[in-house]
Amino acid sequence: MAGVDCSTQSTKVVVVDADDGSVVALERADHHVDAAGRTSETDPRAWEDALGAALQATGRARDVAALAVAGQQHGLVVVGGPDGAPLRPAVLWNDTRSAAEAAALVADFGPAWWAERVGVVPVPSITVTTWAWLRGTDADTAEAATGVRLPHDHLTDRSPPVR
Repeated sequence: MAGVDCSTQSTKVVVVDADDGSVVALERADHHVDAAGRTSETDPRAWEDALGAALQATGRARDVAALAVAGQQHGLVVVGGPDGAPLRPAVLWNDTRSAAEAAALVADFGPAWWAERVGVVPVPSITVTTWAWLRGTDADTAEAATGVRLPHDHLTDRSPPVR
């Protein structure tokens, strides 16, 4: 079995023996982040490519019978079309362009409402604020979306099947 950690700048794969839990192989593949000022984005296909590269680099890809994916929590991957392909670069957790949208959402419902109902008061790194930002700055992409994913969910959805 293999465990995958997709972080902001790289994807790591650890292959372990299912019987005793010993590490059989450990590899990583970097991916590019476009970051400038308040912007931080990555092409989600880079995560897919990095996972494939790291898994192949272990030399044990054909031995993997189960795959678990973890990694980036907050972020926004906008998908569309019949194959659920990304429609734009993913906005990462450390992108702060949605600060105004975060403030507006908190003002609209109040911090107590958010804390009680959602469990978090929105800040710019939370996906709901990024979605609000995207709807205001790129309405065409938001309208074309058939779904949104968190980064780790996108990678799980697009991971190659094992065996």
